[in-house]
Amino acid sequence: MSTSKDMSLLWVAITIFFSHFLLLMPVKAQDSHAFGSKGTCEVGGAMSYSYSTEINLGTEIENSKRLAFQPYAGYFLLDNFEIGLNPIGVSGIWLSGASLTVYSMFVAPSYHVKLSEMVYPFIEGQFGYMFQRNTYTSNGADASTNRDGLCWGGRIGTKLLLGGRVLLNLGIQYEQVTLNEKSSQKRDGTDETELLAGFSFWF
Repeated sequence: MSTSKDMSLLWVAITIFFSHFLLLMPVKAQDSHAFGSKGTCEVGGAMSYSYSTEINLGTEIENSKRLAFQPYAGYFLLDNFEIGLNPIGVSGIWLSGASLTVYSMFVAPSYHVKLSEMVYPFIEGQFGYMFQRNTYTSNGADASTNRDGLCWGGRIGTKLLLGGRVLLNLGIQYEQVTLNEKSSQKRDGTDETELLAGFSFWF
């Protein structure tokens, strides 16, 4: 339990530090373009809480809870169309008698709609790779196993301009992860639904 508490406190501290860093960034007096216009860059990060269903050989076997931190960087190739990258997401998953550490990387194209000067709903696709390390106790001794595989999903949400160049990002995300062994005939992996909140800075 102490390990999971330490991990949770670390992620909270990272998010608080990152959000304060963004809020303290200098803002130019004259904006040459608006958020979402061609050539805009965006960097930030988000915390997420998820409810996960473990799938083994096509059958649901266990539910779990997950806390994650996901950095983000994006570039608008066209007005309202952004190509994003989640370079290294880190999350902890806690099950009965075991814990998992998950590392992920996504390419994330998205489309934004400008409702007002402050409100930007968006829809995003996600395609990437995930590595999972499972730590557990077997016969009184610590043990671990590793798995990896491809994943895909999507996210819908809203970006709210707080002032200057700082955005509050709110959304809900779905991910399907496949971690099959080569000999598997049925799917082995997870289905995950996450609530996300974070900050980003655009320029």
